[in-house]
Amino acid sequence: MKAAPGGDRSEPWSRLVVEIQPDRIKMIGAANQSLEFDTSLNFIDPKGAEYSPLTLKFPMSVGMEWKYSARAGPTWQGERSGAYKVAAHEAVTVPAGTFDCFRVEGEWQSNFMNFKGRGSEKIWYCPKINFVAKRSSESIAEPQHGTRTTEARLSELTQFKPGP
Repeated sequence: MKAAPGGDRSEPWSRLVVEIQPDRIKMIGAANQSLEFDTSLNFIDPKGAEYSPLTLKFPMSVGMEWKYSARAGPTWQGERSGAYKVAAHEAVTVPAGTFDCFRVEGEWQSNFMNFKGRGSEKIWYCPKINFVAKRSSESIAEPQHGTRTTEARLSELTQFKPGP
């Protein structure tokens, strides 16, 4: 991951697909962390599907729009909701190469007992590799007691190795 302009994070990360099942994809992330995603590459929260945001939806076509609402917090103390749309189909160049992708744009907000957050993101999903080549996001966290924080992130695919 590279930091977005003005961002404060720059750390490489990887995902290794270890198993594809009819209803989920299992990956290994940093520190051998096991991660599960649905077949639309949406993270499946270990607390259950009702905690999982719907940031990608298939089949995908330009102009398509959707919304979601999910529980949030360790014991359902809040809610996260978002609205997404497929804004374009375009070529995107990242360190791993140039890919034809759908650009998905979305905004989300979350409300917890003592915390509010909101953000926006752009996701470039590439059908040819069945994966995301690029993701940029900006978020604002506003705790009831504490300092407001902002964060910008940019993740780009740096290497892609197709399976056998």
